[in-house]
Amino acid sequence: MYLLKFFLFLFSFNALALVVYQDGKFIKSYNREQFLKIGESEKVKFLNHINNKSSTYIGISINDLIKDLKLNKSDIEEVVFECLNGYQPFLNFQLFQNRDAYLTYKSAGAKPFTRFSQKTKEIVNLGPYYLVWKLDDLHYKHRLKYSSIYKIQGINFKTKLFKLPLKDSTLSDGFSTYKRYCISCHKIKNQGGTLSSELLDSKYLRNEVQFIQYVTNPLGMNPQSEMLPFPDFQNKIYKIKHVFQLLNVLRSAKNKEKLNKKDINELNKVIKEFSTPTFGKPLEPENI
Repeated sequence: MYLLKFFLFLFSFNALALVVYQDGKFIKSYNREQFLKIGESEKVKFLNHINNKSSTYIGISINDLIKDLKLNKSDIEEVVFECLNGYQPFLNFQLFQNRDAYLTYKSAGAKPFTRFSQKTKEIVNLGPYYLVWKLDDLHYKHRLKYSSIYKIQGINFKTKLFKLPLKDSTLSDGFSTYKRYCISCHKIKNQGGTLSSELLDSKYLRNEVQFIQYVTNPLGMNPQSEMLPFPDFQNKIYKIKHVFQLLNVLRSAKNKEKLNKKDINELNKVIKEFSTPTFGKPLEPENI
């Protein structure tokens, strides 16, 4: 009976709770009742450009959440979301400065809290929370940078961004690109998403041409791949090359290849940062 109650508790927690961190340190958790007291619920329309269908959801503004947490907006640099499926997207806070965003918790009109997934081509459950932006006035091409993230269970407001210690513009750009487009699914030494493999162990790191081919056309290289192709930017090949170079520098440090003492010290700082969990230790049930 005790185990049954415990699993029912975990189910209800996963379905409703929102856990919030600042720079990886726990600051507050909200059950559904507490969350609804943060601010006034609003209706937000989401237009899926894949099937050209719109859905209306109901949620609380991210601005109201930040206000309730007493965080200073000027201090926030990135927002990291923790999702039930292991997805951990990093979003620059400037996006939230440009557009109103909402943590929605249900659909309007008693419709199921679902949407059509562009990745799986299936209807997916969005709970516990789903990030929706007010983008009615934007052309769909300009909406793509505003990620609509679902299954959100945790948020980490980052105010102390890690800066790459190596004074190299190529590696710095590779690091920024990796954080924006790779870390959500892939991890490096336990830092990042868990939807896919450890990047430093990838066989494609042995050859730059193969790495570029795989990142731009995953299915062409591996028909079983679930990876989405890299966004079609004008300079995407350079971006991918910079990620390749960064990963190989980190991989070299991992394999203890010959590097000068200064580079080894700097790379150790990078790897230490990657090894620091984004969301800290899970909370015990009685602390939720």
